[in-house]
Amino acid sequence: MDPQLYQGTCYKASGWTPLAETAGFARCAGGDYYQAHNCPKVLWVKELAKGARQKLRSAVLPESWQVVEASTAPRCRASPDQIKSLMGSLEGVSEFRRQQALRYPVAGMLALIAIATFAGVVHGQRDLAAFARTLSQAQMRALKFRCVPRSRQREAPGETTFMRVLAGVDAAQVERALLLWQEQMLGVVEEEIIAVDGKKLRHGQGVEIVSAFGVKSGRWMGSVCTAAKSNEIPAARELLGKVDVRGKTVVFDALHTQHETARAVVFEGGGDYVFTVKGNQQGLNDELVRLLAEQPFSPS
Repeated sequence: MDPQLYQGTCYKASGWTPLAETAGFARCAGGDYYQAHNCPKVLWVKELAKGARQKLRSAVLPESWQVVEASTAPRCRASPDQIKSLMGSLEGVSEFRRQQALRYPVAGMLALIAIATFAGVVHGQRDLAAFARTLSQAQMRALKFRCVPRSRQREAPGETTFMRVLAGVDAAQVERALLLWQEQMLGVVEEEIIAVDGKKLRHGQGVEIVSAFGVKSGRWMGSVCTAAKSNEIPAARELLGKVDVRGKTVVFDALHTQHETARAVVFEGGGDYVFTVKGNQQGLNDELVRLLAEQPFSPS
């Protein structure tokens, strides 16, 4: 509603609520951008369902509304300050592209990919590009994306840009940067028990990653990708070389019940382990069953 022409009396009488004023911009007919007209309008809202505001703010939407939420594409809801916090940790990742490609700095691209992952984007560069198109100018400014000369506006990166960054970035540097950011945001946590497990990435075309997590805090402590035509056993041993397990207990599933893995934890890492034993290691399983069976105590 234009407040210079109307007072909104009918809206008030009909149960509408004035929400706020617009920013005072209008779409330019000749281009893909907005121009200021300094005549902000008033936005009015009205609940179509009783208690709608409380329901929308609740942790879980009503069942009939969840269908709409599930079909809604994720969008970037991070504030510029939150983006800058993540950018500060990622700016140490080396730039590997030519100067002509630096409209989208690698730190900004990695921050955007991380935010998209938090929002549930998991299908690759096409969905990442769609997520990027939801960015505001303020969000792209926080990511340090540069303006396009012809429009003087920042534009979202496309699929090709995401593909190049994902293919060429140094994974070890990204891991260190994200671990540093996690520590800055959540503080240092001393873990007594560390869990090591491998999972295949959803929609990852067979890619498997072995990760370490703190059992108490749930904090991620590092990851290693399994090599081609290999499995997670050697990847877990490589991961133990990066994670500090001194004085801690590391727990594994039955796949990792191996002499070499035990050596990596105890002799190289200075920690302890808890292994799981199943029927796939028949001799060891039978021996444990025999030793742990209830039996008379030997006086000797």
